[in-house]
Amino acid sequence: MVETYKDQIKYYHKDDRSIVSILSAGLNDAKIYVGQDRGISTLESFNERMIELIRDLKEISDKLVVFLYWEHNETCLIPKLQRCGNFISFNNARTELFNEELRKICNQLDVQILEVKTPGKDWQNDCLYHDGLHPNQKGYDLVYKQLKSILKI
Repeated sequence: MVETYKDQIKYYHKDDRSIVSILSAGLNDAKIYVGQDRGISTLESFNERMIELIRDLKEISDKLVVFLYWEHNETCLIPKLQRCGNFISFNNARTELFNEELRKICNQLDVQILEVKTPGKDWQNDCLYHDGLHPNQKGYDLVYKQLKSILKI
């Protein structure tokens, strides 16, 4: 996304209609190497990339909303093997570190945030796909309702 968003906007924005940008970023950056005390990305590199991306999107968008990530069901998360032989996974504590960094950036740049309000264990049990990470239809419905109220559509 960071490498292609400018081209995507040029391609898709062909008239004078408003641009509404909805940014959902940071989850892949929050991945951890299983059994190692490090993540895929550092908060510092994430911060630099997100500031640039959000500034650019804010400049070309009539409305910009940044999603923060929801709580995962860690009991369902299965580490994935990468080609290099490392296993990667997610955890709620690291995801929250990246969410907090996005909160700071959005507050600094005066950008609206959508923190999906998740009803605790009901969210984890009823609204996430069996992988414990991605929303199922009920989860996406909940996200849509909250986004709809922000966009007033």
